[in-house]
Amino acid sequence: MLTGVEMTPAAQVAFRGLEFVLFPRLTRYLPFFLAFGATIQRPRRTQLEIVEQLLGIASQEGATKTSLVYKANLNFKLAQKYLDELESKGMIVRHENGLGTTYACTERGQEALRNISRTLEFMSEDRGFQRDARGQEF
Repeated sequence: MLTGVEMTPAAQVAFRGLEFVLFPRLTRYLPFFLAFGATIQRPRRTQLEIVEQLLGIASQEGATKTSLVYKANLNFKLAQKYLDELESKGMIVRHENGLGTTYACTERGQEALRNISRTLEFMSEDRGFQRDARGQEF
């Protein structure tokens, strides 16, 4: 095992059908891959990042399950799993009316969203990622 070397993946690169994981010290080779037609793939989101997205979407005047699925880029089955968990913890509330079901963020959910955002911001500084205006890493 190498000591003193950062082992957190910085980026995934797809190049001619193969996938490479670049670590922070190896990102200097990224222009080489890009020059030959490689594409960059962001590492998979953590559960915390998905929860942050769902709470953020639900905090904006509530949202339907469909809008949560599309905006958070999840499938319906996985979204339902997260929504059930967030509802059981009191972070979101489900409102059923004649037009359908909407989800809204509770005060506890707002507090959790602030804490999660601060935590992810701290972690992204450590990993070398930057966040854009929407909070997405790039």
